[in-house]
Amino acid sequence: MKDKGLFVVYLLLIFFLSLASSLELLAIGTSLALLMLLVLPLRKRREILKRTIYVCLFFNFTVSFPYFLAGLWIGQDRSEYILMILLRSFSMSLTTFTAFKLINIYKVFDFSKSLSFLMVIVSSHILVYLKLLEEFKDALKSRTIGHINRNVRIIFIDRLIKFFFERSIHTSEELYQAMKSRGFYD
Repeated sequence: MKDKGLFVVYLLLIFFLSLASSLELLAIGTSLALLMLLVLPLRKRREILKRTIYVCLFFNFTVSFPYFLAGLWIGQDRSEYILMILLRSFSMSLTTFTAFKLINIYKVFDFSKSLSFLMVIVSSHILVYLKLLEEFKDALKSRTIGHINRNVRIIFIDRLIKFFFERSIHTSEELYQAMKSRGFYD
């Protein structure tokens, strides 16, 4: 029951953060997310803050910053908008990472046999894909003499994306057939 309650609080906070359109409301939401982080041990706090900062930097440099530069190019000042997006992305990422350290997602969906089954299938495939990714990285390191240059990395990433795309299509077809045979798609 605790997990379901925390999940509802998480969904409400995400909903609030996605609808907040003033800096004051986003600052309150960020404060709530930081307070939620205080429940965790120090080592996990550092890990979550580091991941959150990486995610926000990646998002803001790939999405928000070019939008800001385009606004400067046409003569519009979008600095308040950039600050609002930065606060929103930081607080939503922090809330998500913290919530999933506190919540057992399997207990949230245990009211439905179908959703529980789906969660087990999805999580098992995620674990298999993570293991495959680690094995591919180890294979690249073991088969490359010296430093891995940029061209090798680009080729590696290209082949990795193709492999995982084809693997996900094949896996989804198998899952569809397996679930259909068990009566999930009547």
